[in-house]
Amino acid sequence: GGVQTTPLVDNGFLYLSDPWGTPYKFDLSDGKQAKLLWTCDTGMDKDPSRGILVVNRGLALSGKNVITNLNDGRVVACDSDTGDIAWETQIAKDTGEGFNAAPLVVEDKILVGQSFGDWATRGWIAALSATTGEELWRFYTIPAPGDPGSETWKCEESGNPDCWKTGGGAAWVTGAYDPATRTTFWGTGNPVPMYDPEFRPGDNLFTNSTVALDIDTGALKWFFQYTPGDYMDYDEVGPMLLMDATVNGETRKVLSHFGRNGIFYTLDRD
Repeated sequence: GGVQTTPLVDNGFLYLSDPWGTPYKFDLSDGKQAKLLWTCDTGMDKDPSRGILVVNRGLALSGKNVITNLNDGRVVACDSDTGDIAWETQIAKDTGEGFNAAPLVVEDKILVGQSFGDWATRGWIAALSATTGEELWRFYTIPAPGDPGSETWKCEESGNPDCWKTGGGAAWVTGAYDPATRTTFWGTGNPVPMYDPEFRPGDNLFTNSTVALDIDTGALKWFFQYTPGDYMDYDEVGPMLLMDATVNGETRKVLSHFGRNGIFYTLDRD
C-alpha cells in the first residue's frame, strides 16, 4: 500500500494511520521516541495484493474519538483513551465505493468523500453525526436524471442511458470549511471513463469542479467547473485555499485553487 497519511498531534500524543486506515496512538512525552499506546483494530483485511487501492490519507480528531474512514466504505470512531471502537457505520453501500481521504470534522459532524470514482462508481460527499455515526445528508457529485446538472450528461447520445451511474467525480482529497458562512468546499475528480468523452457526451457536472455545500443540509450553494467534458484525467481535488485577498483595491473573501489544467484560479467564495 501507500503511506500518504498526515500525522495528527494533540497534547503530546501522536495519531497516525497505516495504508489500510488503522489508527495508532503514540506517546511523545519523553522527547526521545514515540511509544505505541494502542492500535484500534478496525477488522480490515490487510491484503497487499490490492495495490494502489490500499491508500489512506489520514485521521481526524473529534472530542474523545479518533475518526478513520476505510477503503471498504466504513467510517469508524475509536476511543482516544483506550483504542476501543466507539461506533462504526457502513456508509458506502454500492460495489466499488470506499474512502481514502481523511475525514473532516465540522462542529458536530464528520464529513467524508467517496474516493473510488475511477472504478466506475458515482461520487458523493456525506455528513455523519460525530456522536453516533448516523448519516445526516449526502450530496452526489454526479446528478441523477432530472436533478440540476443532469442535462450535462447526454447519456442517450452515447447509447448508454445510464452513463451517469458510473460517472466518477470522486472526492479523494479532504475539503475545507468556512465557519463564517457555514459552507464546506470540496474538489471533485474526473468523469469516467476518464479518456472516453464519447461515452458520456456533455460537460459532465459536477466533475472537475469545486462544490460549495451548506453544512447543515448538504445543499449545493454554488459550483465552479474547471475543465468541462474532461478527457485528460484532470481531477480538481487539490486543496481549496480559503483566504482574504485584495482585488482591485477591495478586500474579498476568496477561494484559490491550483488547477490541474495549469491555471491558478481565484473565486469569490460567497
